[in-house]
Amino acid sequence: MVIVFFIIVCTAATLHVSGHFNIVDAGEAAQSLVPLAGRGAAILFAFGLLNASLFAASILPLSTSHVICEGMGFEAGIDHKFNDAPIFYSLYTGMIVVGAAVILIPHAPLQKFSSFRR
Repeated sequence: MVIVFFIIVCTAATLHVSGHFNIVDAGEAAQSLVPLAGRGAAILFAFGLLNASLFAASILPLSTSHVICEGMGFEAGIDHKFNDAPIFYSLYTGMIVVGAAVILIPHAPLQKFSSFRR
C-alpha cells in the first residue's frame, strides 16, 4: 500500500505540473502523461490498469470465497479438488459470473461521477 500511495502521489504531481487538474477518466490521465514522459508512459499506464483489473477480478472473489467457507466450516482452497470443496468453487465461480454479468449489462452506469468539480 505504501508503493501504491507513492504511485498516486507521483502521478498527481506529474499531472499537476502539466496543468491537468480535472481528469475525468483513465484515458485522459494516460494521454496527459504522454507530453511529459513520452508514449511509453501511456502504454505503461494502460498495462497497469489492465493488470489491476485482472488481478482484482480474480483475487477478490477467491479471497471472499475462502473467507466465507472458512467462517462457515466448509473446505476451502484451490489446493482442493472440486469434489472436496464444492461450496468454495461454486461461490468462486458464482462471484466471477455475477461480476461479469454486471459489467456486460448494456448501457449500465458503471462510473460514479464525483460531485467535486473545478
